[in-house]
Amino acid sequence: MSGEPSDKALLLFGNMIELYGPDWYRVHGSEPSERFCVFADSLEHEQLVRVIGHCQERLSNNIGFAPALGLLNSWRDVPSNTELQLARDRVMGKQHINEIERWILSRMRFNFSRMAPRDVEREFRLAYLQAIQLKKHGGLFVEENEILRLPINTTVMPTDKARQEFNGELPLRLENWLKKLRVLAEKRNVSRKE
Repeated sequence: MSGEPSDKALLLFGNMIELYGPDWYRVHGSEPSERFCVFADSLEHEQLVRVIGHCQERLSNNIGFAPALGLLNSWRDVPSNTELQLARDRVMGKQHINEIERWILSRMRFNFSRMAPRDVEREFRLAYLQAIQLKKHGGLFVEENEILRLPINTTVMPTDKARQEFNGELPLRLENWLKKLRVLAEKRNVSRKE
């Protein structure tokens, strides 16, 4: 290898050694290769965490072989199941924290609330991957007002209109009703006394 590996390459290589031990040495050797360093240096922080998360998730699912560099590279933009679960929980709870989750919330939350749970997981994964690709190519736009508007296929029910018209009139109607009751009660009391 020409030159020293970067700190990022050493960090990733060290994490992989911790996770896979001797299997990592058999596949990748005892020091980071030039190709591994180029790969590691091309990762953003979020992608680095994602790659390590994929490895940890695979180990927890008893898939213990050390991944090749091509597999590691394919994980840079693919969220792990754990990452998707956390993002889905944030979106469904309207607690979005990043641009991708805001985009999904603005476009898909209405649909998710009407799907079966197994379908939500599949559709959320597809929407998340689509949002990642849009962000990668600069096409992910989310307006703040867009999140607040109702979905296109919502309808205003007659009960909603009646509630809006009725708003503020309840105390007046209740007061009039109570006055009528008092008048009736007084008439009864007068008629009983006679």
